[in-house]
Amino acid sequence: MAYVTQISWCWKVKPGDRITITATEVAVYGIHCTTERSQPGLLLIPYISWIPCFNSCQQFAKRGDVIEAAVRFVDPGTGKIALTHCEMFDDPWESGDLRPKY
Repeated sequence: MAYVTQISWCWKVKPGDRITITATEVAVYGIHCTTERSQPGLLLIPYISWIPCFNSCQQFAKRGDVIEAAVRFVDPGTGKIALTHCEMFDDPWESGDLRPKY
């Protein structure tokens, strides 16, 4: 019954929603996490920052850290959530904040 509850909850979350996640495992390629309702999620390294400043997700977070993230998409079959951190902020490449000022 708990599994059905998790799957039904995932339908309430849609791309763009901001949620709070807790890191359960931090690897080089991404952060495995759970949401407030124990929904599994994954935050991959390309979606942590607009600027490629991390060689590993271990430079961004450690196990147990609470992180704000946005939903990229939800797999309706498993209820797993793909997350992004950088898309919660404006893209500095498009806004011109990172262009050289000559």
